[in-house]
Amino acid sequence: MALMDRQKMAIRCLQNLNRVAAGETPNGADYTLAMEFVNSGYAKLKNLGLAPFDIDLIPEFAQASIRDYCCGDLASMFGLDIARRQEFDMKKAQALAEMRVQFEANWNTMPVESWYF
Repeated sequence: MALMDRQKMAIRCLQNLNRVAAGETPNGADYTLAMEFVNSGYAKLKNLGLAPFDIDLIPEFAQASIRDYCCGDLASMFGLDIARRQEFDMKKAQALAEMRVQFEANWNTMPVESWYF
């Protein structure tokens, strides 16, 4: 299983938005912006309990969902037309739903305490 760090995730987001071709290096401004959105997207998912891993150790099964989630926010920054932004918004919603399904087994894992009198 290949783990991905935040730098590779930022580049993958830019490739998904057609801002960088595969194998090319992104320009500094786009890369910095993508890094900010990857960090904020990860923080949002972490607060929801949907990212129980380190941002620099993203597992393979979560990479596509995190990419789509971050691209949903990032798409509006590059002046994409409405149809393309809506496409990325739908992918973001789908990614959020997929992450919930993947990690819902971890939800409500608090032990139940019973008090008998």
